[in-house]
Amino acid sequence: MKRSDCYPTVSIVIPVYNSNYLPAPLLKSLKQLAYPKNKLEIILVEILSHVKDIRLNEIKIKNILINQKTGYSEAANRGIEESAGDFILLLNPDVQLDTLTLKYLIDCITGDKRIAIVGPRAYSMLQPNNISGFDLPVSQFNRSLGVIKPIPSKNLGQLGTNIEVEWISGSAMLFKRSLWKKLKGFDKQFFLYWEDADFCIRAKKMGLKIILVPQAKIWHQGSASVGADNPIKHYYLKRNSMIFLKKHANFKGLLVENFRTAVLVLAKIFRFIMQKHRREESYMYLLGVLDFYRGKTANLDKL
Repeated sequence: MKRSDCYPTVSIVIPVYNSNYLPAPLLKSLKQLAYPKNKLEIILVEILSHVKDIRLNEIKIKNILINQKTGYSEAANRGIEESAGDFILLLNPDVQLDTLTLKYLIDCITGDKRIAIVGPRAYSMLQPNNISGFDLPVSQFNRSLGVIKPIPSKNLGQLGTNIEVEWISGSAMLFKRSLWKKLKGFDKQFFLYWEDADFCIRAKKMGLKIILVPQAKIWHQGSASVGADNPIKHYYLKRNSMIFLKKHANFKGLLVENFRTAVLVLAKIFRFIMQKHRREESYMYLLGVLDFYRGKTANLDKL
């Protein structure tokens, strides 16, 4: 390993929603990171939360309290604003990092000036040998069709070398502070979901590289804050996918997306009428479409 003074400073920013603790797997992995502790700081952005006092060896910890419902993008921006590191490691609280993950990510991003964002290979917390379905990096984005092609789990599991991608998951994402400033942060209109894809695509438009580093590993539970069965997910996933395509697809792609959405709306209306057990999910999807076209965000108290 390099001498500690050769490593850049890293701020680990962790938005925490509606909780008074950090999960044990994350705490344990942060303590065991193979990285000079004097080069690290942890920024806990506590949204409607109050995390109990924790100690992580010699790592400095800063708590930022937000006492109102705030989206992930805005919380990440707030944490980064009050951080001091040259690099930002943005983490979900429901992840666990391999001991060498941060080292591999830093080695990659500092090895090429055109690399702006890097991320690890993500495995499932519940099935540790399986690739996480929540975090598949996207290898292709067809702007004319609005079609997104993730790397299949099987291929991702067999990947042995670094690979350039369109975007990576925000569950664990390392990037330069200077990039965040140039992009003026994460777009807060996304609130929840798709903000990571938007951030990466905006970096790509600047001619920069997004790299997946398979040697770097994390394990991710997924949907821990929102809840795996929370129908509100369907609202944000649909509304925000439409916002993303409006920003980044071309004219033809937008026409295709509008047609595709019209077909799916009819299917959701039918499901709403015929399948009572899927009614709330269908309603949230339809509300997401409506709010996209109205340019509004619903006040969803169940989140």
